[in-house]
Amino acid sequence: MANVIAAFRSAVDIRSDRQIRAIGIIGGSLDDFASVVVPAGEARRYLDARPGDTLNLSADEIEIFNALATTGTDLSVTEALRRMLFARYRAYLARGLDGIAPYARALGVVRKPSDELLSACDATSLLRRYAPLAWALLHSYPRDKPPDLDEKFYVLTYELDGRPNFTLRHRMAVPFDGGVVLAERDFYVSHGYNTSQAISGVIAVADGTMVFYADRVSTDQLTGVGSSLKQAIGASVMARELTAMFEGSRACFTDEAMCPALPTGHTLGP
Repeated sequence: MANVIAAFRSAVDIRSDRQIRAIGIIGGSLDDFASVVVPAGEARRYLDARPGDTLNLSADEIEIFNALATTGTDLSVTEALRRMLFARYRAYLARGLDGIAPYARALGVVRKPSDELLSACDATSLLRRYAPLAWALLHSYPRDKPPDLDEKFYVLTYELDGRPNFTLRHRMAVPFDGGVVLAERDFYVSHGYNTSQAISGVIAVADGTMVFYADRVSTDQLTGVGSSLKQAIGASVMARELTAMFEGSRACFTDEAMCPALPTGHTLGP
């Protein structure tokens, strides 16, 4: 169990994710977002931002990027995005789900990531029964923090549909009688989906450690014609990626050399 917690703290599972291109650990400074670099093609999307699902932005954030459209450069977009991510991190740190700015969609529709994460929290009924402190914390963060809470924030860059995706991730470890709950919450995602919340129950057993895992992802892009097929394909791809991630994580326990180093630069492939 101690080894599992140590691996969680060192982000073994993140390092095992083959899509990750850059990782930044957030300690409370704008400098922590130096790993965020917007390439030229993506910078143009920010300068031309409109309500919709090309980018997950609030109405105020769209105005900020539009204001750069006439004189903006790739560097100015990168700097604006870093400030935006830092502001979203600080708002979440202070107010939890209530601090998450909504996404502006087409035709005046507003999508609230906070509602979707709250729904994910409500779906964890077994957590409420066996680890009530963790269940309460997921709903009320930053209130109700137990004294032995272990948490860390990350800004991640990974490739999604041939584009860089910039994600703010909150990771928490909450001990309970006989085990520990590991929670991973993507409370901001730049495109592709809206939010994600993964919950692992880690329990010591005679032959090692048993892990139970559930991940709830919310997206606007699985509706309309062919939605059932897209969901089936998405589930299949996710299952393969999760299997690879867990196998890679397990390999790190037996041989540290098998564990990839934390990426620190922006090295988005073709």
